[in-house]
Amino acid sequence: MLRTYYALSLKANKLSIPLLFLFITSFSFGQAARISGIITNAETGETLIGANVYIRETGQGMATDLNGYYVLDNLGLESKTLVVSFLGFEQYEKALLLEPGQSQKIDVALKTEIIEMDEIDVSAEKATRQFNI
Repeated sequence: MLRTYYALSLKANKLSIPLLFLFITSFSFGQAARISGIITNAETGETLIGANVYIRETGQGMATDLNGYYVLDNLGLESKTLVVSFLGFEQYEKALLLEPGQSQKIDVALKTEIIEMDEIDVSAEKATRQFNI
């Protein structure tokens, strides 16, 4: 009788550790927040393919897909700054305060930015050909 009780007790202990681990990890994944949205050109409304979307504090990010869509999963709960950038457009920044399990849809319309450069002087000389006769 005592031997049977001891054997059942060992089996229960062996099962309790993996079950506890699964419970803790599933609880922590349930707390993660998610941000998604579409990045477009403010003037034309066209989606921007390959725009950079990232969280400044962690560096977690991605480039938008063919539809201008992005999604950032498993974000922590502390405050963060969402940054969206694309060559030829003004950088967009937004401070976020995420709550447990929250999913936010943030669509961004980027404004074009005029990039001015210094004057460039291009000059060339005609090459001369030499013939040996």
